[in-house]
Amino acid sequence: MKKSRLINIFRTLTKKEIRDLRKWLHSPAHNQREDTVLLFEYLVAEDNLQQESLLDKSTVFKYLMPEEKAFDDAKIRQVMYFLMKSVEEFLIYQEFLTQKSEQNLLLARALRKRKSNKYFQKSIKDTLADLQKNVLRSIDFYRHDYEIKHENFEFQSKVSRTVDFNLQEISDSLDIYYLSLKLRQCCIMISHQRVFKTEYKIGLSDEVLKYIETNNLQSIPAIGIYYFGYKSMIEEEGDDFFKSLKKNLFEHEKLFPKEELVAIYSIAINYCIGKMNTGVVEFIKEAFDLYKRGFESEILLTDSDISLYTFINVTSIARRIEEYEWTEDFISTHSIYLKSEYRATTVLYCQARLEYDRGNFKVAKKLFIKVEHSDVLLNLSAKTFLLKMYFEESEIKILEALLESMSIYIRRKKLVGYYQENYRNIIKYTKKLVRVNPFSKKDKEKLKNEIEKVSPLTEKTWLLEQLTKV
Repeated sequence: MKKSRLINIFRTLTKKEIRDLRKWLHSPAHNQREDTVLLFEYLVAEDNLQQESLLDKSTVFKYLMPEEKAFDDAKIRQVMYFLMKSVEEFLIYQEFLTQKSEQNLLLARALRKRKSNKYFQKSIKDTLADLQKNVLRSIDFYRHDYEIKHENFEFQSKVSRTVDFNLQEISDSLDIYYLSLKLRQCCIMISHQRVFKTEYKIGLSDEVLKYIETNNLQSIPAIGIYYFGYKSMIEEEGDDFFKSLKKNLFEHEKLFPKEELVAIYSIAINYCIGKMNTGVVEFIKEAFDLYKRGFESEILLTDSDISLYTFINVTSIARRIEEYEWTEDFISTHSIYLKSEYRATTVLYCQARLEYDRGNFKVAKKLFIKVEHSDVLLNLSAKTFLLKMYFEESEIKILEALLESMSIYIRRKKLVGYYQENYRNIIKYTKKLVRVNPFSKKDKEKLKNEIEKVSPLTEKTWLLEQLTKV
C-alpha cells in the first residue's frame, strides 16, 4: 500500500484539493460507498501519509473494518480501488474546469444532438466570440477555432443546403493547427535525437516545410515560431533561422501560454548551447539574453520552480560573460525556487563555479570537493572543474587519481549517448595533455588537430588553451 498509486496521488494533493475531494466523495452523484470516505479520512488525517507504519495494509484494515477478525487483502484492495476511481474522476473534473473552451464546445455539441437549434446557435456564437476575445494565438487556439467551426458546420449541414458553410475557414484553421503542431513535434524529436543519439523517422517534414514556404505561412506566429526553430536545428548554417526565431519570440511572446513559451525558450536556448559547445563564443551572450528575459518575465519559473539544469546553465552562462554580480544575485534570490532535496548541494556547486571563474582556486577546490549530488552529471561536472584546477596548478598525481576515479564512475553509472562520449573525451584528452612532450612542436600540433576535430568535447577551448601553455 505504501508504494501504491493511491498513496502517490494523495501525497500530491493540496489542502484545497483535499477539501474539494471531501465534498466530492460525500456527494451521492460521485460516490455511494462509506468505506471509501472512511479510507479517505484516514489518509488525510494528521500525518498518516508520512508515517509508513500507518500505511501498512493490516493497520489500515483494522481501522476500516474493526469488526473483521482476520485480515482480508481482497477487501482492502477493493476499497482502495473504489477510492482511486473516485479520485481519478475528481482529477478529471478539476482539469475540465480549467478548460473553458472545451466546456463551451461540449455544451454546444450536446445542444446540437438534442436538436435544440435556437440554443445551439446562441451557444456556438458565444463560444466563438469568447475564443476571439482570447489574446493567445497558440496551437490550442487554432485547434479550438477549428473544432468550433466544424461543430457549426455539422449543425448547418443538417438544417440547410443554401447556407454558406465557410469550409475554407474551417480548412484554414485545421491547416494552421496541424502545421504548427507537426513542427513542434519535429522540434521535440530532433532535440531528443541529439541528446540520446537515436534516430526517428520524421514523416512529412519536408512536405510541411515546402508547403509553408510556398504559401508564406511563416508570418503566422504559431507556425513561424516552430518553423524557424526547426530550420535552425536541421540546417548546417542555422544562425539566420535562430535570429528569426528569437525575433518572433520576443515580438509575439504574449500570444503563447506560459507552458508553451517554456518549450520555445528551450528550443532557442538549446541552439545557443549547441553553438557554444562547438566554440562559437558569441552565442554565450545570446543564451544569457534569453535566460535573463525568461526569468525577468517569470516564464522560466515553471510551477514556481527552477529545474536543476536550468539553474546551473543560467549561472554558468552568466559567469562566462563575467556577469559575476548578476550571478551572485541570481543564486541568492532564485535558490528558493530549487527543490529542497537538492537545493543546498546545487547552491554549493554554483558558488564553487563562481569562485573558480573569479580565479579563487583555493576556495573553489574546497567547495567542489564537498559536492555530492544525486545527479550524476552534476557530480561529473564538479570533478571536471577539479581536474582543470589540478592541471593548472601542476598537481599531477592528484589529477591522475581523479581521472582514474572518473573513468570508473562513468562505467558504473552507465551514462547515455552524448554525455558518455563527452566525458570520455575529456578524460582521454586531459591524459594526452599531461603526457604530451612540451618540447616537441610536432607532437603538440598533432594533439591540437585531434582536439579540434573531436566531438563532443565541452572542454575543447580549455584543452587548447592549456596546450599552448605546455
